[in-house]
Amino acid sequence: MLFSNSFLITLCFINNAVIATYFEPGYDHHYTYSAVTDMLGMQNVTTVLKFRIRNAGHLSSEKVLNVMIVESVIQHSQNGGYADNPDGWDFTQRFYFVTETNGIVSLVYHSEDQDEVLVLKKVLAGTFSVNATIVRNKPGNRWTFLSKDLDHIGNLEHIYQAEMQPGGVNFHRTHKSVSDVHRHHIKNVKLDHALTPIHVETFDNVTFHRSGPMVRT
Repeated sequence: MLFSNSFLITLCFINNAVIATYFEPGYDHHYTYSAVTDMLGMQNVTTVLKFRIRNAGHLSSEKVLNVMIVESVIQHSQNGGYADNPDGWDFTQRFYFVTETNGIVSLVYHSEDQDEVLVLKKVLAGTFSVNATIVRNKPGNRWTFLSKDLDHIGNLEHIYQAEMQPGGVNFHRTHKSVSDVHRHHIKNVKLDHALTPIHVETFDNVTFHRSGPMVRT
């Protein structure tokens, strides 16, 4: 789950659609990310990270490079346990990712991060990945479309349901697959009329075919 008021998307009109672009250059965009991991038979663990993102420049007319810097991580459990960076992860390495004109995060670049830290940073970058295409003049101000979006799991097909509301626009993204693991993904993104994200919430239910546990985040 992500909360911020500093993520800026500029607009470009192409035919009847609005396409999102990139973080506003020249500023650090600060975010707080909170995730609850629920593993069957174990207690819930909440992880809270603070990080910032800065526009690092255009790679082309359709791609922008961004740099992510993680500032802190804490974990606490439902029994009252609390730890500041309990695994002693090194967050000094910078992490780069690319956003495309439709808002999708397409590529990541990283230095020699630990495996766990690398996975964590990919998840953070993927939180911003949403196809923010807006189609105007639809009956009831609602529209549905399919999009093959790249995230930290792979290039997967998602179903989008979008609705224009008085306070902005809502995107509801879902994906289900059973190839390697049973995965059910849901992402809800609320944007204001300027297409600035107000609230992002994701749910992932992953069930391994054999002996692994079910994990929900």
